Amino acid sequence: MADHQETVSNQCAVSGGDKFAGIEFGASPNGTPLLCDALACLDCTPQAEYDGGDHSIAASLVHALDTAPGSRPLLFHLGRYTRAAEH
Repeated sequence: MADHQETVSNQCAVSGGDKFAGIEFGASPNGTPLLCDALACLDCTPQAEYDGGDHSIAASLVHALDTAPGSRPLLFHLGRYTRAAEH
């Protein structure tokens, strides 16, 4: 996600309910849903899923990658959002 998508990130992080209500999506040429205004989008086909403790780890075959030039990443570290350092 891009740094302006903190609200979307918080909505997706909440347990239960419809995490995607009101969130805008587009579609890749293969029909994969893509989050609008994201920093990067991957069009993938799932290949395997692994137990990662309290999460699942998905391995996928990437068909396409798209990025938004000029955007900055949304970073969450040590319980809070933060910004990437400038070059």
